[in-house]
Amino acid sequence: MPEVSEIALLLGNVVKLGRLQTCTTFKDRVNNKGVPEGEVSYGLLGYPVLMASDILCVRAQRVPVGQDQTQHVEMTRDFARAFNHMFEKDIFIIPELNVNNPLRVPGIDGADKMGKSDGNTIALLEDISSVIKKVRGIPTQSEPGGEMQSGTKALYTLMELCSPPDIHTEYLRRYVNCEGKFFGEMKQRLAEDITTLLKPIQQRYELLSNNTVREILAQGANKVRLIASSVLADMRSAIGLKK
Repeated sequence: MPEVSEIALLLGNVVKLGRLQTCTTFKDRVNNKGVPEGEVSYGLLGYPVLMASDILCVRAQRVPVGQDQTQHVEMTRDFARAFNHMFEKDIFIIPELNVNNPLRVPGIDGADKMGKSDGNTIALLEDISSVIKKVRGIPTQSEPGGEMQSGTKALYTLMELCSPPDIHTEYLRRYVNCEGKFFGEMKQRLAEDITTLLKPIQQRYELLSNNTVREILAQGANKVRLIASSVLADMRSAIGLKK
């Protein structure tokens, strides 16, 4: 949708560089991955503006996100307020953040979260043999009990998210009571539960043709374009741009 790109372009003119440099993705690239600030692309630095445009273009009132995306919504709120203040008009709705149980899914390598760029994910279309292999590879400590190491903690978090509550509770009890070595058994159960969780998604995916998906996307784009065009027109008018 070209409207989103233009909204991002106009919105970016009220966003301060220093605010973008507080984004965790930028700081991670500079502080943890050793990339010099001058080598960071605008695509990465300006990504929060593009994400804000995705939210603001539909006049969103509430945004449900995972825990790792809450900063982007807060930045969206800041950008919207800055634009409204600069042009002294309520062009943008200030979206609320849905903070009801925001989740952070840990990576299968024990990292704080799954990320495609980190290669530590389980895909929604993953076959059972691949799921089993990946879950078995989650690094766990040699013995249960005491403070959980990162891999063990990831294993339990994934089980809490994907397995029946009583199964997670039982394995947590066994961990606390140091009941022998059971991580292999636990991983097998988790792999089965993940497969069960993914099966209806995969079945639905198999029923969709490329043409059907394109039609669904086109229908959604047409609905959104009506709203985004109105938002863009309001922005242009506030700035003083001619049609």
